[in-house]
Amino acid sequence: GALLTPPATRRMSKTAWVTVLLVFGGLAVGLLGPTFSQVPFLLLGFALGITGQGLTIMVTTILQERAAENFQGRVFSLNDMMYNGSFVLGFAVSAAFMPRDGKTYAIAVFVAIAYVVAGLCYLLFSRRWAARHDPAPSAEAPLSPARGQAPPR
Repeated sequence: GALLTPPATRRMSKTAWVTVLLVFGGLAVGLLGPTFSQVPFLLLGFALGITGQGLTIMVTTILQERAAENFQGRVFSLNDMMYNGSFVLGFAVSAAFMPRDGKTYAIAVFVAIAYVVAGLCYLLFSRRWAARHDPAPSAEAPLSPARGQAPPR
């Protein structure tokens, strides 16, 4: 994720890269998960590592761009807590549905679909958000590439 994200975001928008990562994760789970075999699971772990780390980089970047500087520490702490909490919640919820041997095609398919749907929803909602909140560039002051705001005068 750390090696792929910088060149990818030079070629496409952050929104597009997040969408690609989520869809890639969904395809990886959908193709490799239902095999329940060791080698495909190793490849799946690698693919989800790329997905997770790429998404972490993107979330951190977007938070840094959008959060006011005096709130960034709290925002990053909350993000980290929610990220780690999602793993605990996932384990707890899946324990209620998983068979003892861990093989369930339905959950593998559900997770694959969830990744793809999350990617498409992110694409849709981030574009709507940008259309409402990102002002159109004015001729008076060029936008700063780092924050999307006019530079101070």
